Amino acid sequence: MNYMHRRRNQDHGNWFIKGFMEDAPPTMDDLKERLSERDTKFLDQMLYYTQKVKGSDAYWRAKRAELYSWINHHIDSGHGAPNLFITLSCAEYFWPDIKRLLEERIYIATGEDVDLDLDHTAKVKAVNEYSIVVQEYFHKRVEHFMESVGKELLGIKHYWLRYEFAKSRGQIHCHMLAITHDAADVTGIMSKLHEARNDKELQASLLEAWVKDRFGMSAEMPELHNDSNEDDRTFSMDETQRNYQPCSVRLCDVKDDTMDMFCLASTTQLHKCSNYCMRQPREASKSRDDSEGEKNDGTSGRETVNSANSRIVKCRFCRMGAGVEKNVGAADTPGWEHREKTELVRDERGFMKLLMKRTNNTRMLQTSFDVLRVWRANCDVAVLLYETDLMKPDPAEIAKVTDYVVAYASKGNSTLAVEKQLVSRFIMK
Repeated sequence: MNYMHRRRNQDHGNWFIKGFMEDAPPTMDDLKERLSERDTKFLDQMLYYTQKVKGSDAYWRAKRAELYSWINHHIDSGHGAPNLFITLSCAEYFWPDIKRLLEERIYIATGEDVDLDLDHTAKVKAVNEYSIVVQEYFHKRVEHFMESVGKELLGIKHYWLRYEFAKSRGQIHCHMLAITHDAADVTGIMSKLHEARNDKELQASLLEAWVKDRFGMSAEMPELHNDSNEDDRTFSMDETQRNYQPCSVRLCDVKDDTMDMFCLASTTQLHKCSNYCMRQPREASKSRDDSEGEKNDGTSGRETVNSANSRIVKCRFCRMGAGVEKNVGAADTPGWEHREKTELVRDERGFMKLLMKRTNNTRMLQTSFDVLRVWRANCDVAVLLYETDLMKPDPAEIAKVTDYVVAYASKGNSTLAVEKQLVSRFIMK
């Protein structure tokens, strides 16, 4: 497919130069001369045309503009602003239907019968060599999920999807902005929250009841058995439970709902900090003449002084909010704080967030168990909160929330100015 894309882009590029450009520079030297004279007409036209090249920065900038148009259209139509942000990941090494489809494809391609459960190395090789099978299945799974669970269970009426590939998440995953049927309804949850805007406790209570009923949302770890009095309880499991891989079991084949929920949460929804989520605080290191010691300022991270070179090395913090690591480079964060009741809080960016009751585990992600049990892989459902009345929306307030989400959903793409500068430098070399 990469070959096909390169060939298609090359053919289109030839057509673009011959048919679309009236005054194209005949040689690279001519193009360099124009750029040196600050004549960027050809470069501007070329970058505009690359919107048609899938995966390019210009392509995703155009998609971001389309997303803004989609949001504005639904607000103007009275459907309300997006009130859910959902991420669905792929469990390519565990979903049984991917295994079945890969084995079928290998047999068609090579005539060889294989059992990928018996050879993990062969499974990894198959997932990478026949990645289009995984991607097609993921697309179909998302489509069926939205037609059934999305519409019937979650009440989603309108949605926008972006499929994405990232090393941290495996083969493929998707980000979704969604509007539920009651997003802008006069009796819907958003209207109720606006009516109770002066009472944060009432707002938290209303929202907690809604997310529990609609999504089965919780920040509590499902309990099997507990023999510990510690704050972070440990849960005992027998040998059968320890060998149970819930992502490889279809929902219709689940025998024990309690064990299934616990194992799903343990396998996919316990956050363990790593280099993926850890970030350096501002002014990560500086000189100091103090002796060796520690300082915790509560916001910029804990500082450890290296007496050998009198430099301060700051412990990193988790961008997902799991705290500051205890030891430099160890990613040993404490996790999220215990919370005795559900609250609405404002984060460091100024956005309102729902933080649900958390008493038994500091590593448990706030999770929609209804979605998790059906999707059977890592997933995230977040409610987007606005302080405006969605029946009479304030565009500035909605933009404050949606701009961040759109930027996240369309992340990883350089701006036009940056891309123009990079291409210009590349040509001049």
